[in-house]
Amino acid sequence: AEQASQTLQFNHEILQSSVQHIQQGISVLDKDLTMLAWNERYLELFEYPEGFIQVGTPIEAILRANAHRGLFGDVNDIEAEIEKRIAFMRSGSQYKYVRKQSDQRTIEINGRPLPGGGYVSTYADISDYIRIQEELTEAKQELEARVKKRTEQLENARVAADKANISKTKFLAAAGHDLMQPFNAAILYASMLKQRAEKDIHQGSLGDISEGLMQSLNSAESLLSTLLDMTKLESGVLKVNHTLFSIG
Repeated sequence: AEQASQTLQFNHEILQSSVQHIQQGISVLDKDLTMLAWNERYLELFEYPEGFIQVGTPIEAILRANAHRGLFGDVNDIEAEIEKRIAFMRSGSQYKYVRKQSDQRTIEINGRPLPGGGYVSTYADISDYIRIQEELTEAKQELEARVKKRTEQLENARVAADKANISKTKFLAAAGHDLMQPFNAAILYASMLKQRAEKDIHQGSLGDISEGLMQSLNSAESLLSTLLDMTKLESGVLKVNHTLFSIG
């Protein structure tokens, strides 16, 4: 019996030490909803005046004191808020909620009934978690704004490139058209030169020169015609005619 008593005492001390050193605040109420047990973290979280929390203190008195200190946040009817919370405990309902306190800390509260009557609640300071969550939300919004701005910039660049491409096509079409006129004139003069060279005594050398000039101008004319056809294709003036034919 003595050994069993020592073991029980040892287990009680281990349990008490563990409860005192965990990061969450803990409060335990008896079946009459008066304070039965708590840990130091509970007292630290809510900065209770020394001696205020005692065994037998009604939870109603604790809730009212917290409400008047602004720990409930902005509530219109303090008494209704207190009664709502006590009703949860009386009915043995489990509850969980998060509240932002006047000191800007965010506390997550979990409450559940005990098997033999009574109620246990845990209190966790999740201010750092909420802060990180808010920072991630802000970073996400900033990233979305940057992506949207970059998308708009790329779209503007694409529109500008399309306009530049259209301008280039129009310029090449106009330049090609204008270049055809002097080339046509040059071909005409070269033809006249060839005709006169045939009557000249040096017709052999002049004829060769005029013939070479004609060939060069004809090649240039062919290239310019191809260029004009390409600009017509780009601008949509010249339509592609698809046909089937035998490879053989």
